[in-house]
Amino acid sequence: MPGLGDLPRDQLVPVVLEYMMVGHLIDRALMPQVAVRAGVDAVDDVAIDEWLGASPTYTARMQRLMGIEGDDVGAIMKGLQLDVGFVHQYMGVSYELADPQHGAFWLNHCGALMDVEPHGEARVVGMCHHIEDPTFDGTAVATNPRARIRPIHRPPRIPSDREPHCHWTITIDPQNEPIDPTAHTLRVAQLPLASVPNERPPDRESGGKRDYRGPFDPAFRLADLSDGTLVAVAREFQEQVHLLTSSAELSLADRLDDERDLGLPAGRARPGRGGGAQRDVGRRLGPQRLGQQAALRQQGGAHGAEGQSRTSRKAAAAASTVRSICSGVWASDGNHASNCDGGG
Repeated sequence: MPGLGDLPRDQLVPVVLEYMMVGHLIDRALMPQVAVRAGVDAVDDVAIDEWLGASPTYTARMQRLMGIEGDDVGAIMKGLQLDVGFVHQYMGVSYELADPQHGAFWLNHCGALMDVEPHGEARVVGMCHHIEDPTFDGTAVATNPRARIRPIHRPPRIPSDREPHCHWTITIDPQNEPIDPTAHTLRVAQLPLASVPNERPPDRESGGKRDYRGPFDPAFRLADLSDGTLVAVAREFQEQVHLLTSSAELSLADRLDDERDLGLPAGRARPGRGGGAQRDVGRRLGPQRLGQQAALRQQGGAHGAEGQSRTSRKAAAAASTVRSICSGVWASDGNHASNCDGGG
């Protein structure tokens, strides 16, 4: 079975798109289990931790890999174009950069919304309001701690066929108070997984960009990249998914009575343990203090938070489990079936 580096560029692009999609697929598998075992209200809280914990670290990693420089809105948008949360084709995202401090993006089509709308307005509000508000800012401040992402409009859609599905602004205001990292964000950044190296292999074919230096390109597609860079980006997408999974596991260990209650690697759920877990997980998060991310970019995702204690015995157990799988971070290159075209 060929590996990523063995594929010709025209076959590599759809494979990289599939790797980009895995984060959403894992979410679709995880969140129903959270709802069944801990209650529907728990879904938003765990999802916030999952993305808020991982996205500042993996955004900084991708910026280093791709040579994305600066701390302006264009740099933030470049990061969004290379984020597993904004899967190309599944998410039809358009961008407009007004100036270095102002920009906007909108989703002409949102695959995640299409998945959630049949489950009712409460789930739509959970995703598009409760989850997006803190996690969009968490991604933006990986580039600039004074950046904010705010909605112009978002679902629930009125009328029900409204397009674009949502519309957001990105603003950097020097008067904004810098957003600092949560303990959970720092903890994910300290995992060995966060600093796994990812070297760009040499190109075997001519054509394509080696990095994403220079001006922001609103029409950027994965197909614009060279074959060696595509291989590195595919591995970085795998890293993003591993960080999201690890972030979710640490969050669940914090919030549940027993780290096994959701069928984590330690074992299967035990009956009669759900009441306390539901009360704990169902609590609403307070204002999110996300991440001043200059240190992430300069230190390769490692933070100098020595001596910070684990928040609980459960979190320590989960962290141990996460570390045990770090040596096998890159997913197998085996399953290359793709339903996406090569556009990226």
